[in-house]
Amino acid sequence: LRFGQIAANTGGDIVIPADSATAITTTGDLVSTGTRGAAQFTVAGVSGVRVGLSSLSVTSPLTWQGVWTGGGATPTMALSALTSHWDNNVDTLDAAGEAVFYVGGTLGVAASQAPGVYSGTFSVTVEYQ
Repeated sequence: LRFGQIAANTGGDIVIPADSATAITTTGDLVSTGTRGAAQFTVAGVSGVRVGLSSLSVTSPLTWQGVWTGGGATPTMALSALTSHWDNNVDTLDAAGEAVFYVGGTLGVAASQAPGVYSGTFSVTVEYQ
């Protein structure tokens, strides 16, 4: 997931949809520019087999990268509401034995969010149906 460059102002949320046809939105007084978009994954296997997302979960918040010298705990941002663009989280592998899917989510940004580069992780589990 890419949330771009953010000016926190009064804080709010940035919503990156899994479906690229749906607009990226912000709440509060946030400004989000630059490269933004859903995470992309390719599943490979046997052609014609149905696959489904069995798990999609945040494993760590986005954490400020580098050596934090601002006092207190290292700043974080919450990632939530992960979604996939697959209907019912299921798809069928194509003739090449592949299926591409995208994951979107919501990033909570505090009004006093420390500027810098943040990164975090989420897990995706795909199973044959």
